[in-house]
Amino acid sequence: MSALISALIERWRPETHIFHFPYGEVTITLEDVVYLLGVPINGMPLVLRNNYVRDAVIYNLLGKESLADVIDGMRIRMTWLEREFRVDGQSTMQEVKYAARAYLMTLIGGILLPDKSDNLISSGI
Repeated sequence: MSALISALIERWRPETHIFHFPYGEVTITLEDVVYLLGVPINGMPLVLRNNYVRDAVIYNLLGKESLADVIDGMRIRMTWLEREFRVDGQSTMQEVKYAARAYLMTLIGGILLPDKSDNLISSGI
């Protein structure tokens, strides 16, 4: 599985959001998301309004208060996630969960689906 992910990362072009293969170009579509995640695309939307308090959501997801220089709009700096969320032999199960969430945010927002912001990822709210 890691070889497949590595191959996909090598072929991803962040400037066009397309995978470049020898036989042509491929991108992720809404239909792909439906099949992969099982999220319906017809009917009522999953979220009608965004009433969330950003700092509260970040605290609930990651268990830490975010500093003002870590947040840019609704995005979090990846460097903060990488620096703050490390696990060792003394880490509790909750700390491991927070670190796993931070890692997944970095993986999805910074590697698999990056944008042109370099080191910022969406906080999901």
